[in-house]
Formats: sequence, structure tokens, C-alpha cells
Amino acid sequence: MLVAAYTLTTFLSGRSYATNAPRGQVIGHEPSRRWTRPSIVVMNQGRIEQVGSPDAVYDHPATPFVLQFLGDVNLFHGRFGHVPGSVEAGTETVYVRPHELDIIGHAEPGALPVTLSQVLTVGAQTRIEFKRDDDGSYVDVEMPRSEFAALRQRLSLSSGSRVHLRARRITRFSADRGVQHDLPDPAAMI
Repeated sequence: MLVAAYTLTTFLSGRSYATNAPRGQVIGHEPSRRWTRPSIVVMNQGRIEQVGSPDAVYDHPATPFVLQFLGDVNLFHGRFGHVPGSVEAGTETVYVRPHELDIIGHAEPGALPVTLSQVLTVGAQTRIEFKRDDDGSYVDVEMPRSEFAALRQRLSLSSGSRVHLRARRITRFSADRGVQHDLPDPAAMI
């Protein structure tokens, strides 16, 4: 069994570690080594956050810590997550992974208006950074390089271009109902 141990000290020091232990392999924050066993345990400061297969833990994280431990995530305070019956808009934090956002050239209900800030292509992946029109914070989007090249040409994207982001999937955490994965409710997002 793989034990993913991650402490605040490790995060702050920027160090990762991987050691073999008698009862399994202890893996720090090193993505290439995280998915080497059929079951994993994600721990935070000595407390078990989640146990499961790598796919189950990634697709259905039990806590915000697990979601953020497994990769980059955009946080939205109320914008992409306000749905009927939920807490008041603006008080709920929702999470959207960078690869779960679509860039669209037109406004539509529930889409977030943004301005292209910068683009970084490394190998086969492209990371696009956008500045939100509503609060000035930044949102990251990731996609394959070839997909971005086609999108850049189709929408004539360059630094300063105004477009909209649409979430394909959001994740919310609720104390009473646990994790919830939703498709956005466009009517609730305006």
C-alpha cells in the first residue's frame, strides 16, 4: 500500500521525499512516484484524508486537501459553484481543475469573462493564464498544445484578448454532504 505523506513543513521547505519503509512505500509530493501502487492512503499531518485506488482518489477526492495535493486547481468563491439550495453566493468555495475549463469566444450564461494574460507551452501541454474581469484574480487553463494552437487561430487569441471560461466540471465540499461533483448550473452562476 502506498502512503502519501505530505506535511506543511514539507510544503514550506519545498522538499519532496521518497523512502522505502518496512510496511510500504512512503511517497512525498513527487507526481511521478505517486501512482505506483493499486491502493493509496493520502495523509495530512499524520491524519488519513482518503484511502482508495489512484483513479478513485483523483476522480473523487474526499477533501480539499486531497484535491489540491493531487495537482493544480483553481478556487472560485461562489462564482462557479452557486447552485439553488446551496449557501449564499460568494460564501462557498468551489474547485475547478485547469483542464476542466473551456475557453469560449462568446458570452453565455454561467461563463466567466476573462482577459488573456500569458501563455506557456512546455512540450505537449499549454498553460494559459487569464485575469478575471470581476475580481482581478488569475485563473489557469491547461490543454494539449495542438488544441491551443487551433483555438488561438480560431479565436485570434493574443495577450489582452477577452474571452470567457466555462467549467465542464466543478467540485464542492460540504460538511454535511461531503464531496459533490457538478456540472455548472448556468442560471445560478449569473
